[in-house]
Amino acid sequence: MEINGKNYNLKYGLRPMFVFEQMTGKAFEINTLLDTYIFCFACIISNKDNPQLDFSEFIDYADQHPEIMQEFSEFMTSQTQLRDQEDKKKVKEENSNQ
Repeated sequence: MEINGKNYNLKYGLRPMFVFEQMTGKAFEINTLLDTYIFCFACIISNKDNPQLDFSEFIDYADQHPEIMQEFSEFMTSQTQLRDQEDKKKVKEENSNQ
């Protein structure tokens, strides 16, 4: 994802979920538009290799470039599919070991 001419790699896993909870003060659950933007931001800042980005800068950019949320949606879909495949593989391996 590119924001203000800088490349940011999204990271999905426990760390962004923890960051989300820390930022919102509530259990991880995406219920609102704000939750979605906060989680996207959390997926950016959870990757320690990314350049610095503050939430205000992120929101300002997202306001001018709403297509980044489509990119985030595609990222989340790919991550969900990848995790589903991994889960199915684990179940298959466990069943073959019994």
